Amino acid sequence: MRSAADLAVFAPTPSAAPVRRCGTLAHAALRTSGGVTRAVSGFEATPFRLAGDQIVWVSHSGPDHPRTVLIDAGAAPEVLEFDDATQISIGHPLETLGGCDFSANDARTSASRAILRLIDHSTPRGFACLFTGQAPAFPLSHRVDAVHALALACALDDAPAAAQAFAGAAQRLLGVGSGLTPSGDDFVGGALFALHLTHLPDDARWQQAATQIIDHAATRTHAISAALLADLARGQSYAALHAFAAAIAQCDAHAAFTHANALVSIGASSGWDMLAGFMTALRKSASPLT
Repeated sequence: MRSAADLAVFAPTPSAAPVRRCGTLAHAALRTSGGVTRAVSGFEATPFRLAGDQIVWVSHSGPDHPRTVLIDAGAAPEVLEFDDATQISIGHPLETLGGCDFSANDARTSASRAILRLIDHSTPRGFACLFTGQAPAFPLSHRVDAVHALALACALDDAPAAAQAFAGAAQRLLGVGSGLTPSGDDFVGGALFALHLTHLPDDARWQQAATQIIDHAATRTHAISAALLADLARGQSYAALHAFAAAIAQCDAHAAFTHANALVSIGASSGWDMLAGFMTALRKSASPLT
């Protein structure tokens, strides 16, 4: 009788699944792992996997993101075959937005018009309920004060303590909410994405605050959400969010609506929460989203 070890020798080796497209972060991770991926402990039923020590999303469909790996339906994700031609270009590279003033009246007006039109077409979820003056459901309702504190910090961004106040408010939001990525994480991530466009690359105070938030996320939320949050802080996220930012910079309210509509289709409320965080940081208003 053969032992388990003997049987393992005869176990079939899974054939490599061809990658149709993948994001830049996923591509680098697959290069490091040799195309081998494994399940994330505790998240085996999700499309998220590990390539080396990096989180990637492996599925036959999904939104464009630097961590996305698209394969054919039914293909096994354990071993992936890829080349340089499979890389996804995420919308408008943020480098092309350099010099744009996202706080200028025309840009802010374009964003506001897009949001108002979006609300006419769909119902805000998560923290985006604040767009309509409604309180979000529990447990988000217990952190609305932290949203107000974060908005105030963004409005007072010239004050010496503004960045630290932002970090303190953001830390109270991490891990709050249900879903694969909690609403609080998505909201903070959206705000950090906006700050990347307006502050982070050139301001050591805000860089330090972002680093503090990312470090804190390691103990307040799970590894998948923490990785996506860090991506947002670095200006690397969903193509729809990049395109929304580009449309605002170009003062194109129609395009901004189109891309915002695509963004809010992501997850149960993830897109809405990222949009809410982005607008809270971008508007420089002491009141969130209004």
